[in-house]
Amino acid sequence: MPGKSWCVAGYDRQSAAELVHRGYNPLVAVLLSSRGATTPRAIAELTASGLEEISSPYLMKDMEPAVARIKKAIAEREHVAVYGDYDVDGITSSTLVADYLRSKGVRCEVYIPERLEEGYGVKNSALETIADMGVTLVITVDCGITAAENKRYAAGLGMDMIITDHHEVSGELPESPCVDPKRPDCPSPAKMLAGVGVAFKLICAVEGEENTERLLGIYGDLVAVGTIADVRS
Repeated sequence: MPGKSWCVAGYDRQSAAELVHRGYNPLVAVLLSSRGATTPRAIAELTASGLEEISSPYLMKDMEPAVARIKKAIAEREHVAVYGDYDVDGITSSTLVADYLRSKGVRCEVYIPERLEEGYGVKNSALETIADMGVTLVITVDCGITAAENKRYAAGLGMDMIITDHHEVSGELPESPCVDPKRPDCPSPAKMLAGVGVAFKLICAVEGEENTERLLGIYGDLVAVGTIADVRS
């Protein structure tokens, strides 16, 4: 890209060499060193991968009203739309939530904006298209935290909206459940989740926290791909 340059994170060669001396693969040693994990405790914390590392989805602000609205949509077999983003994070988020809702018998549309013509974020023209399908609930994934005006427009079209996002909050929050760990008032420790991570937290809350391991078995690959690919994570 013209005018852009790579900013490559470095690592401490001495600490990496010490890790190699302690038996770590050289590539792993460089990775650990670049993350500042050079002590046994720091390495254990960085590489921990058990279910105990997954915080409760209900630590996220507005998770309870979001879950209640989705459960109502499932019970009443509403027509739902998942509104995503055109990048890998947005697509994996959309796939995850739509597949889950369809597994519950919900008729679910997926709307991914056209990158060049529509750009990023929720657009009123897209909401009109969705409303024409008969949708009564829109769930955003990887976008929507700045869509306060669009939420009002959706309400005028007869649609409720649930926001799930992971971007920084700026300005007015939409008057709807807004699940975003970057909210200043969100107590969740999971601040660095990609959009697909927030979407996964949402379905874990709907399905019940005791089913997290089973849901990881179904959707873990989507969560991993979306997280690794997202440049903002």
